[in-house]
Order: sequence, then structure tokens, then C-alpha cells
Amino acid sequence: MRSTPDLVSLDYAFTQLHCLTPADFLREARSRDVFLADVQLKGLHRARVLVPLLRVRRDGRAIAAIARRDLNEAYDAAHWQPTSVDALRRAQSAGLLTDPARERFRPPGSVRRKLGELTYETSIYLYSPHQLISLPHVREVLPSLRWRSQRSELVASLPADPRKARWVAQGARLREIVVAVSALEPIYYSRVVQSLRLPLREDLDAYDKWRRTLPLGRMLRWLGVNASWLRDAAAGLLADADRLDPLGEWAELVARGEPATWSRLRGDARIAIDFRIGAEVLLRYYDDLVAAGRAKPLPEPSPMVSGTFDYRLKRRRPLDALLTHFGLSPHPRLVLIVEGATERMLFPRVMRTLGFRIERDFIAIEDAGGADRDISQLLAYLAPRLDEKREKRYVRYERPPTRFLVVLDPEGKSATFEQREKRREGWIERIMLTLPKELQTPLVREQVSRLVYIATWKRSGESFEFAHFTDLELATVIHSLDGRSRKPSVSTLRSAIWSIREARGALDKVVDDACVRKPDLADALWPTLERKIENALAHDSAGRIPIVRIVNRAVRLAQELPRRNIVIVLEREPNRKN
Repeated sequence: MRSTPDLVSLDYAFTQLHCLTPADFLREARSRDVFLADVQLKGLHRARVLVPLLRVRRDGRAIAAIARRDLNEAYDAAHWQPTSVDALRRAQSAGLLTDPARERFRPPGSVRRKLGELTYETSIYLYSPHQLISLPHVREVLPSLRWRSQRSELVASLPADPRKARWVAQGARLREIVVAVSALEPIYYSRVVQSLRLPLREDLDAYDKWRRTLPLGRMLRWLGVNASWLRDAAAGLLADADRLDPLGEWAELVARGEPATWSRLRGDARIAIDFRIGAEVLLRYYDDLVAAGRAKPLPEPSPMVSGTFDYRLKRRRPLDALLTHFGLSPHPRLVLIVEGATERMLFPRVMRTLGFRIERDFIAIEDAGGADRDISQLLAYLAPRLDEKREKRYVRYERPPTRFLVVLDPEGKSATFEQREKRREGWIERIMLTLPKELQTPLVREQVSRLVYIATWKRSGESFEFAHFTDLELATVIHSLDGRSRKPSVSTLRSAIWSIREARGALDKVVDDACVRKPDLADALWPTLERKIENALAHDSAGRIPIVRIVNRAVRLAQELPRRNIVIVLEREPNRKN
């Protein structure tokens, strides 16, 4: 593996993630619930368990020369933190950059200098953010560190221990992986975290051209490894992440979240993300090699058994399918389609009164805008989405099926049972057309038909208002909302409403003449309906109220089908012989 200062010479090196000072590394470790003291970090370095990525020497002669001119300027030079790529390249050009793994450990006292009143260290060690994958390893070693005083300083060291050789070897292995991830970081890291960082002077087009035209095999040659090494190193990181991650299979769901939110994880869940990021950088390169025919494809995920590469930070199934797997689909269990604004306003209030939840992922209420309005596009939009992978006898839903309950006034194209059933068949056919041609079979249609239902308020065919309110109740409310100076009396309105009821007409003319908006009418009618429901609940007769009956039916339909592990059967099971 290459010496770490060689990383600085790579194009766009350290542009995505800057190096960490020891203080930065300790802070990042604390955010992962690993609490280290600076003396312990130095002890891990001394033991070769966790060796910093780089050492930058400060030029003592230059600092002394600056101090003769300006002590404040000398202070800045003596405490220079070379964490950016520009600073690292300046240090490399001046011959001040070395690989700590290829030199002996320098005790703190040996690098401390005093210049008048100014005290500084001649070397600063830098860590890669990717070295945070060493934290579980560090946690294992920490109890064995021993503290002692040396030249008035507290130091930590690792005494003779039969496990020490294994710990050092493990540290070296992780360091090799960190070097590889750091080398590939400019190319692939931004694809993993979906965010690209470039210095202000860098041109995005130039960077994009560089990434597109970079010879595919160059980084393999630079690292001195083959494609199998990348695959095996990534597999090891993912295996460590799987063992460590308290989230278990939920890790796949976290991986689909915005990468910026991963930093909110704590403890082992956060460390597991560090492992997965490192593995994904390696695997993105490996994927490119596979696409070019220069590496063997990774094994296909098994639907029955978890595989090594299942929980990598790359989408392996659609979000709908993933959410369905966890029973978290945001798609409604049932869409309750009502005719107008009055019903649209009152249904949620009735549901709340009855104690049912009204979230849209449970029952979504939509206004059809009239009894004859075509709702086939809405049904097609929410039609079943099926998994592309099929078994012989069934196909899984990619997202849970949404049922539809359409509540209509028996008028116009929906006046009779036969007309309503004809419309229902048309909606079922529209859903069937969204399915692949080979699935448009009678057996599948039979199952799809159980997704669409029609209801009316009463068998007698009354509209919503007439099914729930008396003529006097309607007349009183409309009269109170009529803002005209010369308006009909309640008695006149009652007679007009009675005539409309007898003729099986619509209340719209009376409402329009009074210049009353349907939402205002619904709001004014609600106290009356609420009292009726509460009285009926007290006497265990709420089911006699049409809207309560339909709400109860909607809830039953919504709860009837599971939210996961549901399939459409493609072949009937053959009859078994006794």
C-alpha cells in the first residue's frame, strides 16, 4: 500500500473531507459515544493500534525568524493547523509531510519547543475522518492501556499482552482500507453522500470532466491492489457494520434517508454508518469495474437469506417496496371518494367523533366534485404497484394496495344500482390497464375487484343532506346563513325543501339562491349532526346514521388487508386429492 503523503498528490485529494486534528478526532469519537482522552489517543499511536494518517512538521527555523519580526505572527505560524488540501500540499512541497506508520513514535516532550514566551509543538498529527472505523477496535484495546508518569507527564502505553500482535495487525488492516477509501474519495464519496464539495477556485465542469475521463484502472495501479481486494475489504467492513449496528435490518431504511441526517445517529449506529460509507466508496469503484467487465459481479440478493452486500448504502429496491417491508407505507389504506365539499368537510369530523384516526395514510378523503365526475385517473394513479420479481404462482405488491370506497348520491349516471355497478366495472378495468399485459387475467381481475366499492347514503336514494337532516333543520341553517335583507322565511324555505325532497331533486338551487357556500353550510350543519351522533352513541344506535354506517364500513375495509407480505395470486392452487 502507498505511503500516506502520496495521497496529497492525487487530484482533488482531501477536497471532500478535511483531515482531523487530534482534538477533532476526539470530538468525533465522542459523538459516537466513544470517550477518549488525548493521552489515550497518543497511547494508541505509541502501541501502533491507531496510527495517525499524516504528520506535518512545523519549520522551527522559519518560526524563529518570524518571531524576530512579529511575535503575534509567529504564534499563528507555530499553531498552524494544516488540515486543508492547500495546507497539506504546501507542507508536502516544503518536505514537511511524513507517514507516521513508517517512523518511530515521538513522545510529546520530544516535539515540544519553547521560543521566549511562545511554546509550540514541532509536529502535528492528522487523522482521516475514515479512521473513525477504528473506534470499535479502539474500544476493545482501551481497557488494556496502562497509565504512568514520565518526565512529569502522564502517558499511556500497552504492556506485553498476548493479544497485542492481533491488535496491531488489525490496526494495520484498517489503516490500509482507510488509505484506499481516502484515495477513492474524490471520485466516489460525493455519490454516496449526495453532496459535492470543491474549493472556490475549482471549476465544476473541470472536475466533472476529470472524473469522467479518469482511466478506470489507474486507481487500482496506484493502490497496488486488484478488484478482489476491493470487494473483500468492503465485505469485511459491511460484516463489521452488521455485527455492530443495533438497527439491524432497519439500517436499510436509514440508508435511504438524507445522508446529512446520518450525523444525528449516535453510538454504534453512527459508527456502523462510517463502516458502510467506507464500504460503499470501495464498492462504487468495484461496480464500475464490473460494468467494464474487469471484475466479477456481486452475488444477487436473496429474498430468503440476508447476504453480505444487502445493507450497503446503495438502493437495492424501490422506496415503496422498502417502506412496505416495514409496514410504513405513506399510501392510504383506503381512499374515501365523496361527491362534494359538504361531505369532504364532515367526514373527518365524524371520524374524530367516533374515535378513528384521520391520517391520510389510513383513510384519505377526496372530493370527486360531483356525482358524474370521472375519477378513473385518481384510481389509476393509486392503482397497485407490483414488484418486478415474480414467483410462478404469485407477485408481491411493491406498495400495499389502496382500496376505494366511492360514496354517491343516486342521481345522474349513478341513479340506479345497475348504473352504479357499470361505473364500478369501468373503474376496475381502468386499474387493470395499469398492470402488465400478462397479468390482465380473470383471476387477477377478481382480486382487483375487491379494491373498489360503491355506497349510497340510503336505499331510498336520498342525497347526503336529505339523508341526515330534516326539512326544518336544513331550512333553519340556510336561513341563518342567508345574508340578503329580503330573504324567505324559515317556513317558506321548509316548504321549498320538502318539495325538492319529494321530487328527489338536489338542494343546490335553494343553497345557491341564498348565496350560501357549501363549506359554510357544512360547517353550520355540523353541530346538529354531532348531537345526533352523540345521542345515538349513548343509545347504541349510531349505525342507523348513514354517515356513521359508511365510516364504519370504510374503517373495516381499510383495516382488512395487511400492510406487508401481501400478494396477487397468479395461479389457483391445484385441488389436492385426499
